[in-house]
Amino acid sequence: MKPYFYLSGIRELSDELKGDENIYLGIRPYGFHAGNMSTLVVYPMLLCREMIKMGKVPRFNFYVFINDWEQHRLDGVDPTLYPFNILPKYTTWQFMPDPIDNKFSIVDYWEPVISNQIGYLNHYFPKTTSIVVRNSAMKNIPVMKRCLLQTIAHPEIILKILKENSTKPTLDKAIYASADCQVPLLLDRSAKLNLA
Repeated sequence: MKPYFYLSGIRELSDELKGDENIYLGIRPYGFHAGNMSTLVVYPMLLCREMIKMGKVPRFNFYVFINDWEQHRLDGVDPTLYPFNILPKYTTWQFMPDPIDNKFSIVDYWEPVISNQIGYLNHYFPKTTSIVVRNSAMKNIPVMKRCLLQTIAHPEIILKILKENSTKPTLDKAIYASADCQVPLLLDRSAKLNLA
């Protein structure tokens, strides 16, 4: 696979596709701006339009992953110098309170906005489907759990991949994935937790 840029890339891609492929997109759940609209709605619409021009019916499944497991703020040795060896500084997006009502998460606030915008695809191209998935909802999918546990247990595999495919510096003792445990602030620090 190679990258496809601009409208010429969309036209080239539409020539190679059948129309029933799965297309995977992702977004951080803390806003929806013009850049998000371009990548999640406009480009897919242009692709569907080009498919129709070629006599193909767009029947794509658009999977939009809400990256709610991502860190709200970064921490680590030096996130600027070593961008791959980072940890959540405070929490992940799924636990950030929303800007209006602190009873809900910021993801609960933005997911409907994101989903509604992506719905335009299905309105204009009714044979397409859009599926919105929170990354945190995949924690019980066996393949996801297996991959995450393997990444935690064997960070050297990720290190090797990064060294072979990136120009960014890496640390030999880096942690490339870690378990993120959110404990309520009201928890008595002397309490013993049973995490089994």
